[in-house]
This record gives sequence, C-alpha cells and structure tokens, in this order.
Amino acid sequence: MRDIISVGEVLIDLTQTGTTDQGIPAFAANPGGAPANVAVAAARLGAETAFFGKVGRDSFGAYLRRDSLDDDLNWVYELFPRLKERSWQAAGTLSGGEQQMLAVARALMSRPKIIMMDEPSLGLAPLVVKGIFEIIQEINKQGVTVLLIEQNANMALRIADVAYVLETGKLTLSGSGKELLNNEQVKKAYLG
Repeated sequence: MRDIISVGEVLIDLTQTGTTDQGIPAFAANPGGAPANVAVAAARLGAETAFFGKVGRDSFGAYLRRDSLDDDLNWVYELFPRLKERSWQAAGTLSGGEQQMLAVARALMSRPKIIMMDEPSLGLAPLVVKGIFEIIQEINKQGVTVLLIEQNANMALRIADVAYVLETGKLTLSGSGKELLNNEQVKKAYLG
C-alpha cells in the first residue's frame, strides 16, 4: 500500500537553495520573512454553499477581519459582476459557474498573497471556463500569486508563468507555460 500525504504545510517567501536528487527545486524560508496568507478556493462548494447563506456581504467568509470589507467587496464585485447581480440569492441556488466565482471571491476576501485553485474549470461550460481563466489572469495581474491545479492543460499552459506536469504523483516535466505548450511530448499526451 502506498503512503498518502494528507497533511502538510505551505511555505511562502522562500529562496531557492538548490535541487533535490529528482531535480525538484528545494527552498528555504527567507530570514525575517513574514508569514504569508494563503487562501484555497475549492473546485466545488456543493451543499456547503447553502450553509453560508446568500451571495451578499455575509457569504464572503472574511470573518476574522476587523477592518472594513467595503473596498475588497467592491473589488470582488468588479471581478465578478454576476455575484453582485445575484447578491439577493441563496448561494446554494447559484449555477456551477457562479458557485465557482463565489468560492474564489470568498478566498480573495482574506487578501491572500497566494491562492490555490483546484480544477476551477471542472464541469463548466466552455464559455464559463474562458471567463474563469480571464479572471484568474486578472487576479494574478493584481498581485496575487495563483497556484493552479488543472487538467485543462491547454487553458492552464496558456496563462501559466511556470508549469509542472505530474504523472501518477511524479514530476515529469517543468518549464514556462509557453515552453510546455510547445513541447511535443505535452502536445501528444495532453493537447491532442
């Protein structure tokens, strides 16, 4: 039986110190670096969204913040105008794409330095997928690092600065998104 890692930690503000025997970059924390805020946006909120109530102010999950949420709420509504239109609606009744937007919006309300998105395009219509990837790019342009786990290799590689290909849990390729998009091995295996 294979060991499955189910708990770990994410270190931010790191300096590359070398590579492992497998060629994977090794990092160490920068001295004096402040702990970073990491947000995770689930691919699907499912029944959980019903628990958080309506799409409006109270559903964005910034419960630990003591400052005003107004600027961040306006930013989230600029990124996702559909959520503003639906602010009266129960979160559990949103479409799949709207629930995905809500998941990302909730994560952004904590003002993360990095956001991890696990399969944000899963089960969404192609037009919605295009919109989600445009929003991912906009989030990154505004200074938030995006760690994207995505099987839609074509879309992911088009927007990635750095990309890694994992096969059965092992790193097989790495490079810029553009490099991997043009890699013959990637084209054959993942891009058709």
